[in-house]
This record gives sequence, structure tokens and C-alpha cells, in this order.
Amino acid sequence: MGKVVAQILLWGLILSLLAFTAIRTLHFLGLTFPADQSYMSWLGLAAFDGGVLLWFFFATRAATGHWQTGLSYLMIAVCMLGVVICTVADMLLVSSGNGLVHLPPNTAIVALYGVIAVIVINVVAGTVVHLLSPAHMQHMAEERARARIQTRVLQNIEGRADAIADDIAERLGAEWEQQAYRNMTGLLPSPKKKGIVVAEEPTQKS
Repeated sequence: MGKVVAQILLWGLILSLLAFTAIRTLHFLGLTFPADQSYMSWLGLAAFDGGVLLWFFFATRAATGHWQTGLSYLMIAVCMLGVVICTVADMLLVSSGNGLVHLPPNTAIVALYGVIAVIVINVVAGTVVHLLSPAHMQHMAEERARARIQTRVLQNIEGRADAIADDIAERLGAEWEQQAYRNMTGLLPSPKKKGIVVAEEPTQKS
């Protein structure tokens, strides 16, 4: 019973802090959109606080094979890094606006590049993780095997073609020669049309 209560309390703490960081992330992402498009920051939340939960759920419930599992846990760390960047940047910017701290001029730019990197990595990883599934990798291995077999078949055909090319060429050449004789000699005029009298061969007397 105590173990269950401890897990509930721990998850309550994690979700509470994620709610806090999500608010900070939404505020920081909202600064990168025009005023009439601030709602778009909710979509970006999927790469940060939402990404932590989604990648965690995928890693523990759906990932198969060491490639998918390894990438999933790596993306949990990447999303956590994004949450840290957004939370720290937003708190510093707001505190600076309230006169609490003085920030270096490039702080917002560095944070912005970090946010962009996290979003791009999530897009790439979301595509790659499906390509790394064991079923897809098996399919690709089978396709590579078929391609190798087909290559060997084509090479074998070409080798056999070289071996029989001379014989086939000789036969086709002879056939063409006979066909040419038949076609061309048919154009010659008959002896009667030219006025030529063909002498009959004498018959032998018995």
C-alpha cells in the first residue's frame, strides 16, 4: 500500500511541475508568434512538456527493439532539455522586464535557437523512430536480399548472352542471307521477257 501511495505522490509532483513548466513554455513560445497567432504555441508544447510524457509513454509501452527504445529514451532527455530552456528563458525574461535581473543581450537569441533545435529534433526523431521498428527493418533487409538476388540474376543473364551471342549471330546472319537471296532474285526478269531463247538440253538416245 505504501508503495502505491508513494508512486501516486511522485506522479502528482511530476505532473504539478510539468504543469508549471508548461505554462512557462507556452508563454515563451507565445513570444515567437504574432499576437493573433499566440494559440499556435499549444502545438509547440508537444515538443516540450507534452513530448516528455508522449516519448515516455512510447518508450515504456510501444517501443520494440533496442534502436526504438534507445531513441525514445534519448528523446525524453531532449524534450526535458527543451523544457529547461523554455522555463529558464521565460523566467529570466519576465524577471528582467520586472527589473529583478539584468540579462546579457544574447540570452533570448540563444534560448530561441535551443527551442528551434528541440522542435526540429522532435520532427526528425518522430519519423526515424518508425523506420527503426523491427518489422520495418526486417522488410528492408528482405528487400535488400531480393535486390542482391536480382542483381546476380541480371549478371548471369548477361554472362549467358555473351556465351551464345556468336552462335545466334551466325544463325541469324545465315537466315538473313537466305532471305536476301529469295527477295532479291525474285526481282530479276524472266528469260522470256528479255527475248532470250533457252536451248533445251538434248535428250540421250537409247
